[in-house]
Amino acid sequence: MKPNWSKTEIQAFLKRKYHAEPALLPVREGQESQVYGFRQGGASYILRIHPSKEGFLKDQYAYVHFGALVPIPEIFEIGRFQKSHFYCISRKAGGITYEDGDAVHGKNMGVLESGVLQVAGISCAHYLLRPAHRAAGAA
Repeated sequence: MKPNWSKTEIQAFLKRKYHAEPALLPVREGQESQVYGFRQGGASYILRIHPSKEGFLKDQYAYVHFGALVPIPEIFEIGRFQKSHFYCISRKAGGITYEDGDAVHGKNMGVLESGVLQVAGISCAHYLLRPAHRAAGAA
């Protein structure tokens, strides 16, 4: 379940952490994490809060091992948020979120995904039908 901490609780957390009260900036949230942007020391960051730290650890792994090859935001810190949740602070990446793609580009992101698959040399029909094909018992 996506967390629903109050803005006041999140600002108090950041104030304790940075001894300053950075303004929270609205960010399009993901499906599972509560997300805010904030600025500190002239840089822009993203704060995500979730009941589990596993996804944050995967993001950190991806940055460490693949960050030089693909644009993955740097993870600065993963820790406990209150007693029941975890937080992750990362550098704010440029660009748009997948969820905002349709609104920004005015087209279906599925079309973009198909184009990416085609550029990668993967047949879209094969990619989309493969799971059903496998379920039917074919190799």
